[in-house]
Amino acid sequence: MARLDLSERREIERKLHDPIWRQRLLRVQKIIQEEFERFRDQAETMVIRAVVPRTDIKEIKKVIAKIEDKKENRRGYGLSHLEDLVGVKIFCPYATDVRQVIDSMRNHEGFIVPETNREARRKTKAGYRGFHFTLQLKGPLLVNNEDLTRIKCEVQVKTMLEEAWDAKTHDITYKSESVVDQFLLGRMGEISEALAAFDKRSEELKKEILKRHTEERKRKEAVASVYLSEAMPLWKEVLSELQDGKELRELRARNFNAKNVLRLIPPIEKRRDDKNLLSPHLCRLAGLVALYARGQHIDIWALDLCDDLIHKDPQLSRPYLVKGSVCWALDQLDEALEVTKTGIEKAEEENDQGSVANGKANFAYWVGEKVWNASEKDTKLASQAIKYIDEAIRSARKKATRLSYSDTKGFLLITTGKNAKEIRKGMRLIREVRRQRTGGILEKLSRLFFDRHISIAKQRLALLKTDG
Repeated sequence: MARLDLSERREIERKLHDPIWRQRLLRVQKIIQEEFERFRDQAETMVIRAVVPRTDIKEIKKVIAKIEDKKENRRGYGLSHLEDLVGVKIFCPYATDVRQVIDSMRNHEGFIVPETNREARRKTKAGYRGFHFTLQLKGPLLVNNEDLTRIKCEVQVKTMLEEAWDAKTHDITYKSESVVDQFLLGRMGEISEALAAFDKRSEELKKEILKRHTEERKRKEAVASVYLSEAMPLWKEVLSELQDGKELRELRARNFNAKNVLRLIPPIEKRRDDKNLLSPHLCRLAGLVALYARGQHIDIWALDLCDDLIHKDPQLSRPYLVKGSVCWALDQLDEALEVTKTGIEKAEEENDQGSVANGKANFAYWVGEKVWNASEKDTKLASQAIKYIDEAIRSARKKATRLSYSDTKGFLLITTGKNAKEIRKGMRLIREVRRQRTGGILEKLSRLFFDRHISIAKQRLALLKTDG
């Protein structure tokens, strides 16, 4: 091993303790951490479970040891070549998530990622596994940060099982493996191989989970899409302003996707600027865009537009009820409940019994949705929802309205039912509603809701059977 002389050691120590240099290192680490956190927040599924920065800069003894080791084969190797003075760890649930994160990292316009995946892969006799990349900043991430050019940060990407094994064996794997008993290394390697096999097998579970998630999301998108666009007078008017092409034809046929709905944003924004054109229908259309575009910034845009409508006349109930519907469509269920409750109170002040009943029915449905998505059941909230929907049903004068409210009660019984008997009672109720509804937009809406409610009921019954 090539030993550093005293003056070289002192120069490295001086550099490592330079507060300006240390600050630059930590700034690079923070920028990279924030970029991965942004990707984590924007990813549709939990691709990244955690982004963990190293708590301190690599200590002097380890720095010197690494430089001496590298200088043996690389003349001129020094402090500037070290790639792991600071670092960030990325933990993913599955191996396919690891690959997705790596692909995202390589396509990031602000990162330089020199290693190939093969070069970045780490695997030791003791069973350590993971990917180690060296990142540098470029382009947009260097704007106003020019002093961070060529500063390196190590990024480790691994599955949670790989990290768990690393945490268990860190004291051994961090030392030279030559001083560890070979039999012990072999046993550790066997366990690591078993964990790797488990990681591989768990991919099958992930595929099944994603399949069910995708099916449920498609059902939710279908019902929310029809619900938001029901009897929307703006639809033809907005489409008439768009240029002809494949996306316009898709929109006319209501074959929505993440790309074609973005064409609707300019005409929506044009109307948003005109207070006279800002309406509940415009909010529902914005909600439809956000439903399919599925990005955090698009969700915020749609909900901000709803807030503009509320601020236009905060005493009216309808803007609050419309925002509640948009929140439900975008799975913002806590906000949906809160704003709908406010809408009910405003409607009571207006003595608008129709809006009161509609708000209570919506509140009940949002509760059913929340209970279905939550791991713990809120019995107090469920009781309030049952009370609300019963009041709404009693107040309904039109058959169509009464059927709609009864369907909501059936869904509520399915999601909040304590046993199979209550769930089946909800199924009977929604089947009766489905039988009585024929023709028109309400029949289509009823069919979509019916398919989704029955699917959820079957899943709940299966879960009860498994728990029993």
